[in-house]
Amino acid sequence: MKIPTFSKDVRQGIMDGQRGYCKGCLAPIQDFHHMLHNTVANRKLFPNFIHSIWNCVGLCRDCHLNGDPIYKVTEEMAIQYEQALRLWIPKQETITR
Repeated sequence: MKIPTFSKDVRQGIMDGQRGYCKGCLAPIQDFHHMLHNTVANRKLFPNFIHSIWNCVGLCRDCHLNGDPIYKVTEEMAIQYEQALRLWIPKQETITR
């Protein structure tokens, strides 16, 4: 089973915003890191935030493997992001048959 990750648009937005360079050391971006872990529980709690540009940072492989806590989002921060995104993202219409 493939684990969902960032869309092409989110990855491109990070590449553009960081100008292709790692947030930690300015080496070229190799990985896109979820600042709040991409777990089943977090995908259920934060469906709008988990794969958004606000939960993504571009890192080189060394910085990604290092796991520096500066690239983490707390659950309290994720709650605030999710609440804001729910205001911005229109609710999907339910199709009834």
